[in-house]
Amino acid sequence: MKRTGTLQRSYSPPDHALAQRVSSSAAVSLLGVALRAVITIGSTAVLARLLAPADFGLLTMASLVTEFAALFSSFGIGAILIQSRRTFRLQYDTAFWFAVGLGVVLMAAVWVFSTVAGLFFDDPRVPGIVRVLSLLFLLEELTVVHAAVLNRLLKFKLEVAIQTGVLVLRVACTIFFAWLGWGVWALVMGTVVMAVARMVALWLAVPYRPRLRFHFPLLRQRLKTGFSFLGIAVVGYLNSNLDYLIVGRRFGATDLGYYQAAYSLADELRNRLSMPLQRVLFPAYSLVQDALPRFQNGVLTGLRLLAATVMPLGAGMAATAPEIVRLLYGERWLAVVPLLQILAMNGALRAVFSMCGAIFYARDRASLALLLTVATLPFVVVGLWIGVHWGPAGVAWAMLALVSVSAFNASIAMRQIGLGPWHLLRAIGPALVAAGAMAAAVLWLATALPAQWGPALRLAAMVPAGAVAYAVVLALVSRSTVGLMLKTIRGLLGR
Repeated sequence: MKRTGTLQRSYSPPDHALAQRVSSSAAVSLLGVALRAVITIGSTAVLARLLAPADFGLLTMASLVTEFAALFSSFGIGAILIQSRRTFRLQYDTAFWFAVGLGVVLMAAVWVFSTVAGLFFDDPRVPGIVRVLSLLFLLEELTVVHAAVLNRLLKFKLEVAIQTGVLVLRVACTIFFAWLGWGVWALVMGTVVMAVARMVALWLAVPYRPRLRFHFPLLRQRLKTGFSFLGIAVVGYLNSNLDYLIVGRRFGATDLGYYQAAYSLADELRNRLSMPLQRVLFPAYSLVQDALPRFQNGVLTGLRLLAATVMPLGAGMAATAPEIVRLLYGERWLAVVPLLQILAMNGALRAVFSMCGAIFYARDRASLALLLTVATLPFVVVGLWIGVHWGPAGVAWAMLALVSVSAFNASIAMRQIGLGPWHLLRAIGPALVAAGAMAAAVLWLATALPAQWGPALRLAAMVPAGAVAYAVVLALVSRSTVGLMLKTIRGLLGR
């Protein structure tokens, strides 16, 4: 009865005590983010010494193929289930079988397309990696409904536990196979093991079991929204991965390995902070989409908190890039330093602006989001075409410049709830100013510290100094932001 009741509550989740539930969910998500970031950074430091840059570049090449195909795998079904105010069992069953069928088709398509991927990147090792990774489609689609149920019920504590557990398993497997000398296949095996573990964990956690029934008219009602989600995902993929495609095609696996190391480290700010927060806010916004003042307050509060968190991390990462690379990757990865200095602030700014994307989906304006994403693509193509003439660093500078397009799209999202660019600037401005002052202080300190100090000792001096500088300047610029952060911290501590 308890398991059945859990599934039934997901059909029409209540919105009472929503603020408390969102706050609690956000707190749990952020704690999980911190834990997973520590695990990821620690494993990166180990793997960088066991594997070559080309190994990471090869996995990135193969992932570009599988990630593109993955955009079609669920057709936005999971997001549609989350956005709906009410759902029912037949809708779950229809979504499940549609996603699984599409996943099987895509798995076969990727297997066939793997040869083309090898020709595009001019590397015979890529097709075999792509074929193994094609198994991920079936594993992922078996969990579409289960993941949507957890999101609808805001059960992010359970979701964080699953994510952390499968990440630990992935890291352990990858390090073990890397130690055995498997090279890029250690990364591949870790990815597959994590997907299997996630599927098993979600099926054990969510009491949904599909029934053998399919209602096409019900699916047809959702296809229009699904096309919008799909269109956004496809164009968004191109916007986000053209730099990888260009660097891999133009400069090869080793340079792509360096670029990927810099970008992924900087993009941790978005993946580990912004994306989990979006998963909390999307279902929450959907519940209050008819209460505009609550919607506006939630968006502004979320932006201020996220900006106050990621801006100093991005600026600090840029200022301490030489020390971070030496400590995490070792001396043979020093080519990552100039790339990380550029991409760190790119990751921080994109993390903030991407949070506004949840507004479009909660307001059922996915078509507008698609239009904006399509309009963005020509700017990305032109910017990267110019930047590639200066090598991977030029591509990185182009990506940073293209953040201005993300800022424009975020301002359009804000207008959907009666807020303008000024509200966006007021929300993130104080953190941006304080982060800039902090970076200047850290860079000055870097020149004053003894050159013979190792990277760990230098970071031990630079990080606390930067934190103090950031806190002081932020308090001078915006006391209310400091108060909001302190209130959130007390909430995380349960006080």
